[in-house]
Amino acid sequence: MKKLAMIGCGGIGRYHLGHFVNFKDIELAGFCDLLIERAEEFVQIAGSGKAYSDFVKMYDEVKPDMVFICIPPSTHGYIEFETIRRGIPFFVEKPVALDISLANAINDEIKALGEENFFHKDYEATLVDTYGTDYENSLVVEGGVTSAN
Repeated sequence: MKKLAMIGCGGIGRYHLGHFVNFKDIELAGFCDLLIERAEEFVQIAGSGKAYSDFVKMYDEVKPDMVFICIPPSTHGYIEFETIRRGIPFFVEKPVALDISLANAINDEIKALGEENFFHKDYEATLVDTYGTDYENSLVVEGGVTSAN
């Protein structure tokens, strides 16, 4: 069973968690938010996992197989670089960066891995509308996170 960790336990994270609790083939293993109370609430909703306010500590302890990053657009960068460095497949809910140079740097790091471990939801349209597929029901695949492309 693949371990899923989530970073960002606000409204968008709650939306995804509402779907993940119905999955039988993933373990909801870790939840991280700067406000620990939010992460603790996600643990209660999930009925599993552990709450963190430090995502590095969560990665060290949980050792997730995949990560959902649901943080404000202005806070991207360090989390993605650390996630890439560790080779953990991840999904970014919002634009990966507000600055094109940061987005390119993250993209370059991903390409350097030689793997397709990154999935970015279109900020303006849902994948269901765009690709005619329910991405949340096709996430867990052999080797990591799948792309709708």
